[in-house]
Amino acid sequence: MNDRDVCKSIGKRIKILRQDKGITQEKMAELLSLSSSFYSAMERGSYNIKTETLVTIMNILECSADDIFCDVTKHGYKHKSSK
Repeated sequence: MNDRDVCKSIGKRIKILRQDKGITQEKMAELLSLSSSFYSAMERGSYNIKTETLVTIMNILECSADDIFCDVTKHGYKHKSSK
């Protein structure tokens, strides 16, 4: 998996988790102090996400790193999700 695919997978997972919590992209952008267009691009995998931003996202979504990285890592605390 190349870097671009990793970014897309992480963004897709964040989008799913955000939607499961009933949070809009606009609200996430506001909580992260980002523009809506930049946040949307992060979910599409157009940009690498800074570690600090990922930690904030996990705290907002009340999820673990495994929840976000499950499609891009071979090992984790939880079982890998199916694609």
